[in-house]
Amino acid sequence: MPATIETRPTPRTAKRRRKVMVIFALLLLCALGPYLAVGGLDCLKFDRPSRLGCTVNHHAGFAHVTRGMNRWTIEALDAEANKDGDVEALATLLQTGDRIQAMTAAEVLKLRGEKGHAALQAAFSTTSGAGDAPRAALIQEYGDLHQQVK
Repeated sequence: MPATIETRPTPRTAKRRRKVMVIFALLLLCALGPYLAVGGLDCLKFDRPSRLGCTVNHHAGFAHVTRGMNRWTIEALDAEANKDGDVEALATLLQTGDRIQAMTAAEVLKLRGEKGHAALQAAFSTTSGAGDAPRAALIQEYGDLHQQVK
């Protein structure tokens, strides 16, 4: 029977292995951190409002560690929300806790014509009656409810 040689990792190789694992964990955190910080786990849901919210999160601009809406965010959501039932899904985005999603949804609903304007009016009437003044002001400001839809 041949003799087996038992090899143990030396303290130097164990230290190197820990170092590689720490570097890998940091790289993984750097890669996934911004995605998870803006609600990336919502993209795993299969309902339509969550998918549209994921589109907004993906296209929201970052500048100086702040997150904001820009024209590309509005155009991306407008292109993604092209199905018949998406007006209701966009109206649902108005009621989320994310201000950027609500602002973008209001802008896209404004582009939808009469159906979008009716959804904005309904969201404004339910929000202003519920005592949520900041959300009602957001819908009124970004939805241009004081103007007539052409």
